[in-house]
Amino acid sequence: MKGRVLDVNPAANVEIFDGYIDEKSIPNLLLKKPGIVVDAIDSIAPKISLIKAALSSDIKLVSSMGAARRKDPSFIKTAPVFKTRGCPVASAVRKALRGGGAASADFMCVFSDEILSESSHVASGGEGSKKIIGSSAVITSIFGVRLAGLAVEELTKNDTR
Repeated sequence: MKGRVLDVNPAANVEIFDGYIDEKSIPNLLLKKPGIVVDAIDSIAPKISLIKAALSSDIKLVSSMGAARRKDPSFIKTAPVFKTRGCPVASAVRKALRGGGAASADFMCVFSDEILSESSHVASGGEGSKKIIGSSAVITSIFGVRLAGLAVEELTKNDTR
């Protein structure tokens, strides 16, 4: 991706972090105050930690909520985090922000409000049945493109953040 970004804009400053994002690594990642944080973390705890850290550092942020088990791209939407609906990941993020005193946080998200059927995530097989939390490459691609669009939109706004 770094190469692709530099193909588009050779003057871009792209830094690579090859590691696990968690409460210990986040402060170093945000130390240089990036122009924007683009969150596409699947795990709830590191996602919430990164979001809270970006917000408390007054760094622009866009975030992808849950794409797992989604099938219909027509349900993919963008909205401020507190206006998302129908997404368990977004619900967990909103709850954590309210509990952490960041209920006024306002950043844009990509989410799907597609209603999931219970049968869409259980593999049959009797005793060996288990939850499957898969993602369609079509859906995750659309989430990524929409998230990139939100990032460009945020970066080109004329505000004083």
